[in-house]
Amino acid sequence: MAILTHRSHCLFDWWEGQPCDSIPFPFGIHGRALPGFELSCDSGEAYLLPRNNQSYLIKAIWENTLIIAIGSIYDRCYNNNGSEIIKDYSGLLNLEGTPFTFSSSENILAVVGCDGLMKIKNIAATIDEGQSGCVTFCTSSTNDYHNGLMGLGGCHAALPSDGMKRFGLEFTHLTSSTSGQRFGRFSNCSIAFITDKSELWGSYFYFPSVDVSYLFSKDKSYYPYIRPLTLQWTIGNHSCKESNCSNNSNCYDSYADPDLYNIAGYYCNCSQGFQGNPYIVGGCTDIDECRDPKMNPCVGHCINEIGNVSCACPRGMVGDGKKGGTGCRRVFPLDLTLGLGLGSIFILTAATFWWYMSFQKRKLIKMRAKFFRQNGGNLLKERYDSKGIDSTRKIFTTEQLQKATDNYNENRVLGHGGFGTVYKGIL
Repeated sequence: MAILTHRSHCLFDWWEGQPCDSIPFPFGIHGRALPGFELSCDSGEAYLLPRNNQSYLIKAIWENTLIIAIGSIYDRCYNNNGSEIIKDYSGLLNLEGTPFTFSSSENILAVVGCDGLMKIKNIAATIDEGQSGCVTFCTSSTNDYHNGLMGLGGCHAALPSDGMKRFGLEFTHLTSSTSGQRFGRFSNCSIAFITDKSELWGSYFYFPSVDVSYLFSKDKSYYPYIRPLTLQWTIGNHSCKESNCSNNSNCYDSYADPDLYNIAGYYCNCSQGFQGNPYIVGGCTDIDECRDPKMNPCVGHCINEIGNVSCACPRGMVGDGKKGGTGCRRVFPLDLTLGLGLGSIFILTAATFWWYMSFQKRKLIKMRAKFFRQNGGNLLKERYDSKGIDSTRKIFTTEQLQKATDNYNENRVLGHGGFGTVYKGIL
C-alpha cells in the first residue's frame, strides 16, 4: 500500500508570518476544530493547546505532520566531584490521549555532553524495537565541541518506529579518568533533545560551542535551547472507508505508515497535481505547474491540465519537450521537406522527359536526312538549284506537306498509285 510522503504540502508556515486565524482545519480556535486539534492564540501566534501544563508554538503544518518548538527533554549536571546536582525531566512530552505521535522518520534523539549512555524507550512498546540510544564521551585532548561526531561530545540516534506517544529516558553516567572535568568549552552537564532531522549537518548535530551549563543560568525560551520537533497526526479512530477527505485527494489508513502502524485513524493528502487542504470540501485545487518555474517540467510549450501537465515542442522541433527527457531538437520542417522532395522529383521527371523528347527529335531529323540522301534527295536538290532548270519546281519539306494536306486528311486523298497515296495539297 502506498504511504504518504510526510511533508508533501505545507498548509501553514510560521516563518512566512501567517496569522493565527489562518490555521487550517482540522486545527482551529474558538471551537472551530476537531477534538484534539484545538489551538490557542497569543500575540497573533498559534500554540498547540497545553500538554503537560505547557503550550508549544506551531512552526508549520503539513497534511499529516506539524512542527512545534520545544526545549530539551532531559537536563543533568555533575559537580567536579562527580556528584549529581541537577536532574530535570520536566521537558518530557506526553501525547497520550491526543491525535499526535512522535515522528520517527522526521526526528532524532540528540544528546550533548560527555561520558553518558542515553536510552529512550516507547512506554507502550512490548518488544525490543521499542527502544534505542547512543553513547557520548570526551577525551583530555578535546579542545572544542564536535557536535556529536562519532559520539565525541555528543551523539544522536533514531527513535523507535512504533507510533510512540509517550517515552521514558534512562541516562547512565559512564565513569572515566576525565569524568567531572572540563575540557576546552565542554561542561559537566548533559542535555538531550528530540528534534527534527533538519538539525543534523551531515553527521553532526548542530549545537553552538558554548559551555552547556550556560543554558541553565539563562531563559530556556531561546535558541539553541528551543528546537523544532515534528509530530504526526491522524483523524479520529476510523478507517478510510469512513473518511471525509476532499475530492481530488487520497486517503491513507494509519496502519500503513511505519510510524503509525499501531495507531487507529486515517489521514489525507491531495492527489498528485493538486494542492490545498484535503480535509475540507473542495480543498484540493489544481496546480498550474506551468506558472511556477520550479515545477514547470517543460523546455518547450507547457500545457496545464487538470491534475496534470504536458509538454510540446515548438513548430520545427521534435522531442518530448521535457527537461528530464529528450527535450526539443530542431529538425527540417516536414512540409518543406516534402515540398522540396516533390519539387525535385518533378524537376527530375521534366528534365528526363525533355531530354527524351529532344533525343527523339534529333533521332527523327537524322533519320529524315538519311532517307533524303538514300532516295537521291541531294542529287535532286543540286539539279534544281543549278542554272538552266525550271525554277518553278520546288522541293517541299514534311512540315509543308502536312500543312498543305491538312495533316494527310482522308478527304484530300486523290488516289493510290505505285509510289503511294496521292493527296490534294493546298498551299
